[in-house]
Amino acid sequence: MEEKKQLTLHIYPPIEGNSENLLYSDAGDGYGDSRLHKFAITRFENNLEIVWTTEGKYPFPYRSISLHIHGIQPQQVWIDDKEVTCTGQIIELVDSEELIVNNRFCKIHIQD
Repeated sequence: MEEKKQLTLHIYPPIEGNSENLLYSDAGDGYGDSRLHKFAITRFENNLEIVWTTEGKYPFPYRSISLHIHGIQPQQVWIDDKEVTCTGQIIELVDSEELIVNNRFCKIHIQD
């Protein structure tokens, strides 16, 4: 979901094992540069790991990212190996945070 340059991702982790989700970005005209975002989600015991990779040259169009984690209650959260504060089931990231490299995180580890 997108609103006012904020990307909101609703994460529904698997009960166990792995899943992969894709998000496509372009200018909306079907021509030119594009970007494919891949989210690999792994669930194991009381932990969840989300790895984000991208392909393509389309510029990252968002200024902030909000992750809504469904089905688990995060107790501790690490983004790119740095512990961050989580409010309930929502993790907020904004441009000014050092946690976003190239306008995105690379890995989130959640302990529930």
